[in-house]
Amino acid sequence: MAYQSQSKIFLALIVGALALSACNMSSGEPTPTEIGIEAVYTSAAQTVEAQLTGTAAAQPSATLTPSPTPTETVTPTPEVTNTQAAAVIPSVSSGGTGGSGAVGCNNSAYVSDVTIPDNQQIAPGTTFTKTWRVQNTGSCAWNTNYSLTFISGDAMGGVKTPINQTVNPVASADVSVTLTAPQTPKTYTGYWKLATDSGQAFGTSIYVQIVVAGTPGTPGTLLPSPTATFGAVGCYNAVLVSANPQDGVSIKAGDGFRKTWVIKNTGTCEWNSDFRFVYISGDILRDNTTNRLRRGTIQTNGTLEYSLDFTAPTAPGTYTSTWRLMTDTGTLFGPSFTSRIVVPGATHTPTVQPSITPTPTITATPTATTAAYP
Repeated sequence: MAYQSQSKIFLALIVGALALSACNMSSGEPTPTEIGIEAVYTSAAQTVEAQLTGTAAAQPSATLTPSPTPTETVTPTPEVTNTQAAAVIPSVSSGGTGGSGAVGCNNSAYVSDVTIPDNQQIAPGTTFTKTWRVQNTGSCAWNTNYSLTFISGDAMGGVKTPINQTVNPVASADVSVTLTAPQTPKTYTGYWKLATDSGQAFGTSIYVQIVVAGTPGTPGTLLPSPTATFGAVGCYNAVLVSANPQDGVSIKAGDGFRKTWVIKNTGTCEWNSDFRFVYISGDILRDNTTNRLRRGTIQTNGTLEYSLDFTAPTAPGTYTSTWRLMTDTGTLFGPSFTSRIVVPGATHTPTVQPSITPTPTITATPTATTAAYP
């Protein structure tokens, strides 16, 4: 019964709606905008979104609890204790292959070349003597059994050669070795050192460097040096005729003495009174280092007798003072002229005790550990 009533009401509503629609169409008034399918979809979507938003708002939000960060525990590393070792005297090999510099109380330093300057030209097969001036810079005296020992390079026939003299600390000495120029033309260089009477090499390396000319020369002939350090320079040259006293004379400690050289002008130019006799190396043994000739003009092949006053040192040892001629324009020329003396007396060789090297103490470093979070 109720259902039929509802059906009648529904039909009445439909009929009424159709009637109104017909009236509107007949009246010519504008019709309202029709609702499209897109609008229906949009409305339904907005309804669903509102329902979801309301549901979400009605429920409480979940709280995120951060996971704990593991704490790293590092055990501090103690400093390493390293006890420094005391200075050790270097070990030395025998046979002329010792290290450079001081060996115990022995040491030496190069002073100058006395003969055969670097790059001196020498004919093939020529035998010559190389002489160096060296200084005893150690605290022990050198005795007559100390020697020159070949180290490396070109030996040129040289052998271990005793120095045959006593040289006290601070004093200088000329040491020599006999060599022979090879036959093949080229530059040759040989390195030498001083060695103790037990064969321990020490001090500064010294070397000889020669140029063997390409054209064979007369055996025993030294060719002109490219650097002309000793010998002729331009038209100037000289040669030693005699000397008094002879090198190697004994002079009492502290005594004065006079050395006289007789020198010949072997060049082609004369010497005037402004030429000088100048100190170049070794032990000065006097107050001044340059002296005018003051002998007037010395012609070619003329001779000059020249003297200097010296004073022997107070310490025993061998001392050498080396001089050369100089032109009035400051050019050195000719050979070197030496005054070598021996001051007699006992020499003292200090005893060097080897230093003791303590064993370094090193504390081990513990390994750092990291504590894991449970």
